[in-house]
Amino acid sequence: MSAPDGLVITPDGAKVYVSSNNGDVVDVIDTATDKVKGTVTVGTQPAGLSITKDGKYVLASVQGDGQAVIIDTVTDTVLGKSPVGKAHNSGLSPDGTLAFVASQVADAAAVDVVELPSGKAGATFALDAAPRAVFELGGKLYKTVAGSGDIEVLDATTGKKGASITTAGSPHDIRATLDGAFVLTVSQTAGELEVIDRRTALTDRGRRAARFHPEFG
Repeated sequence: MSAPDGLVITPDGAKVYVSSNNGDVVDVIDTATDKVKGTVTVGTQPAGLSITKDGKYVLASVQGDGQAVIIDTVTDTVLGKSPVGKAHNSGLSPDGTLAFVASQVADAAAVDVVELPSGKAGATFALDAAPRAVFELGGKLYKTVAGSGDIEVLDATTGKKGASITTAGSPHDIRATLDGAFVLTVSQTAGELEVIDRRTALTDRGRRAARFHPEFG
């Protein structure tokens, strides 16, 4: 395995998928043996990976080829592909039917919507800056962007921008807890894990500070 980038685990813990950023494959690791049991050829420079809650599908953001590639985890074969310029990372809808794929094309940053498992292309939401990480929850699309200390919130259907969430600086990865009650992000500037409570509208910065976000009110 060379230059590992994205990583996801099936819900049963049986398999781990790892993308090789300087290659063209996603490696499949058998956790019973801790050995690579196979590879899936997806295209040049695969980056971020995401997996549906039921574990049926993995989506690989293939940056070099500008594609979102859907992998069937039963057969470890490619089911479909969709063009996404400079695909970087992705987030999946809770029901596993849609992927929101971050595109980092210079001067044309966007989030592209892709249907699962067909790979059919959906809407494209144009952005002002390159997206880093993205996920969907409760009809809202949360994303971090390069050069911003905010988490931006979009309507997941229309792409309309809502109020942003201010962090301690340079948030990169972002995701929800399994029950969907909290949004987690890492502030690279402060070196903290920030926890956003979607029900009480409070942010706990590494359990040291709280900040109110009226957009959740």
